[in-house]
Amino acid sequence: MTMENQRNNNGQFLPGNKEGNRFSSENQPENPGRKGRSTTEYLRKLAEARTIRFALTITDADGKVTNKEATIESEAQLNELLANLLWADAIKGSHKARKEILDRLEGRPKQNHVLEGGDNPIQQTITYKVVQAGGDGHRD
Repeated sequence: MTMENQRNNNGQFLPGNKEGNRFSSENQPENPGRKGRSTTEYLRKLAEARTIRFALTITDADGKVTNKEATIESEAQLNELLANLLWADAIKGSHKARKEILDRLEGRPKQNHVLEGGDNPIQQTITYKVVQAGGDGHRD
């Protein structure tokens, strides 16, 4: 049966088609598990480190390749260093740094909404949780 014979007049696949169905059991990876660390796991591991060694390969616009190797060592964990930098920014007057520190220490404030209902206002607390933010709301 050809691909055209497995579609209805709207172009949708008919039930039981075998061609063009990327969701068939034959078209699944052998190991359906995760394929490595998530970004969060990787960042947590870096943040707890006291020594980080890395190598960079830099290619400029002319195609010249430069290799660099470096090591970052500290008596403190990178988490501690980042926290110190955040405090320093807050002390220098950064509103974003102060807000970040307060949000982490005190928690984000709940948003209260008062719905007016004559002499007896109706109070309702609504807690918002952003599941996905940015762009047009669609995932790529």
